Amino acid sequence: MALQQLADWLFTPFLEHAHGTTPRYHRRVLVISGTEPFCDTSCNALIASAPQSITISRFGDSKTRKHVLGTECDIAFFDCQTSFSAGDMMAVAGTIKHGGCLVLICPDLTQWPSKVKTSSLSHGYTLSYSTYIARMVEKLKSNADVAIYSDSQLHLPTLRQPLIPALENCNYDKQVFASYEQARGFNELTTFDQTEPCRALVTAPRGRGKSSLLGLVASELVRQGKRILLTSSLSDNVVQIFKFATKQLGVAHIGNHHIHYNKGELKWVAPDNEQLTTQLSQHTDFIIVDEAASFPLPLLKTIIDSHQNWILSTTLQGYEGSGNGFVQKLLPTLLSSKAEDSEGKGSEEKDPDTEGNAPLPKHIRLTNPLRWYDEDPIEQFILDTCLFEKSGSNHALQEYSKQISFNMSDTTFTLSEVKSLNDDMLSQVMQLLTLAHYQTTPDDLMRLVDSPDIHLATLNHSNNVIAAAIVNVEGGEPLAPLAQHIATGERRPKGHLSAQRLALLAADATLATSNYWRINRIAVLPALQGKGYGSFLLSEIKSRANHHAVDAITTSYGTTTALDSFWTNSGFSIVDKGRKPNKASGETSALAFCAMTEAAKQSLKLLLSLFKWQNDNIDIATVPEEIQAILMKKLQHFIAGSRTLDDVWLILTLLMAALKDNENAFFGHAINQKKKGSLRYLNNNDVLTAISSHEFNIALLKRQLNANGIKDITRILREEIKLLFM
Repeated sequence: MALQQLADWLFTPFLEHAHGTTPRYHRRVLVISGTEPFCDTSCNALIASAPQSITISRFGDSKTRKHVLGTECDIAFFDCQTSFSAGDMMAVAGTIKHGGCLVLICPDLTQWPSKVKTSSLSHGYTLSYSTYIARMVEKLKSNADVAIYSDSQLHLPTLRQPLIPALENCNYDKQVFASYEQARGFNELTTFDQTEPCRALVTAPRGRGKSSLLGLVASELVRQGKRILLTSSLSDNVVQIFKFATKQLGVAHIGNHHIHYNKGELKWVAPDNEQLTTQLSQHTDFIIVDEAASFPLPLLKTIIDSHQNWILSTTLQGYEGSGNGFVQKLLPTLLSSKAEDSEGKGSEEKDPDTEGNAPLPKHIRLTNPLRWYDEDPIEQFILDTCLFEKSGSNHALQEYSKQISFNMSDTTFTLSEVKSLNDDMLSQVMQLLTLAHYQTTPDDLMRLVDSPDIHLATLNHSNNVIAAAIVNVEGGEPLAPLAQHIATGERRPKGHLSAQRLALLAADATLATSNYWRINRIAVLPALQGKGYGSFLLSEIKSRANHHAVDAITTSYGTTTALDSFWTNSGFSIVDKGRKPNKASGETSALAFCAMTEAAKQSLKLLLSLFKWQNDNIDIATVPEEIQAILMKKLQHFIAGSRTLDDVWLILTLLMAALKDNENAFFGHAINQKKKGSLRYLNNNDVLTAISSHEFNIALLKRQLNANGIKDITRILREEIKLLFM
């Protein structure tokens, strides 16, 4: 009987529509909780009794997020029995249409917080109870609009009908456009001065008609004879765009998303297609990048530098990347001809919207929901629970910070566990991080709340968070059993980023077991940046670290001149810079170290000496014996197979130079001249010259070593270098 009542409640909006009436209902949330057999039986029974006219989707794996973008359904079943991702829940919820329902399938609500997956925890830490899930359970139970079904409970809220506002008093074709915003955006994107480049950004939360607008714009540009390349992370994500484009043009698209119309063309291409980065191609008039915030910055920059006319679109709510961070922090960097002047400057960065760099593109904002109604219960629940846009508090705080001035002494510093914060403080912190950092996701909040190795440092003024830093506890006892293997490169346990990197740099196990606080992220409200609040926050963190027996404070960040200056001016020393750019940001990483104890100060001297050798083209005879011993140890790790080729490349350049000069020893270790003479490659001057270069040229090495790829290159070099020291 209870299951029949639930089915009636779930399908009533669709049954009424099928009987000729057109009632309007808000979307809903249904929780089915209990054992897996109970949940499976209940869900299967509901799906079996569903009207044939509705579309139902089921989700439950980690790939959910990417594969739902651009799709729609009436009812979505989201399985949370074994794992939970807030980002996936948001993405799934965004596919549900008017009157539909998000069905969350989870363990018994009293047991759910204790049934957590701990794969994201740092090594040495455990989690038996999720405060994040417990908070979500309370939100579900206290929300009168959420239906709950279990073997002991059936709560069915009254179906809610929205308040439908009067029709907009404006002149636009309601047969084509779903809102005035769409019509206005369409006009801005299709009627422009043909002698000037067309550059535009389209942003919207989910369900605002962004995909349909892009389809309408693409169809008009194709009608004008434009040749358009459309790209996205997955081809399935642009189904809606092609649906609207083909409808407007009255044609069918060919094969894998391809439309021809007279001289015009719309074609989907993968992000790695060379047509996207061909300089000012004569065969392409327009580029459209869907969900641009999910693309690596170097690729985006190459795309927009290669084409005069482009449209970037992105969702603002975080699960495809961080849309707000992309718009406010990184888009100006992409457009600026002086990238170094406008790149992210950490906590001291000025507001890029006021910097006066390259002119920003047209910005089309879609705010009115189309896939559901205003004051939608699902959206309200998600915004409240995931704390990204709660009540506009971040916008209000920015306005507040622009209007007043206060002294450092008026602020309050706190160091706490994230789980101890109330909803308002959590909301402010997460929105601050979202504005300040690229690709902050809703899942970050769950990690912050539940991870036992994370502290939150904040500066507050009048109950407002004006600056925040995420502090990771690293090293110490948790790494003691693996320290030696970490130092050789044999093991790489989860977390402990700086502790592991320092031990690997110095080939010293003791560095893995020192106690560190790593500044994971630091952010200051845009209106207060450049006024010393970030530096003041760091000074307070240092003071508190002294009371917690912390050996050193570290940070790893994407290096720029401005950020390097910020950290060094704050008492940190850069002890390493990466060689490979980050795929998402295009920046190389820097590791900075601030010693708090005498032992850490001695370690810092050694690390700086290693860093100096790594960055200067020093003759082998000038390398100190202490450093020589470390470098030789690292080379032996490479021979043994535990260190990567990239990790020892600079050591190899010195070794090759020694072989070219017919040296008898390398860092005090005799070179086996007999074996050297029998080597296939390392007695060849061309090979030695190639490897003695500081440039790591894989293509050249493949040719000279007759290798198939990086693994083959590594194998050959390991085998031959090993023979040199036998």
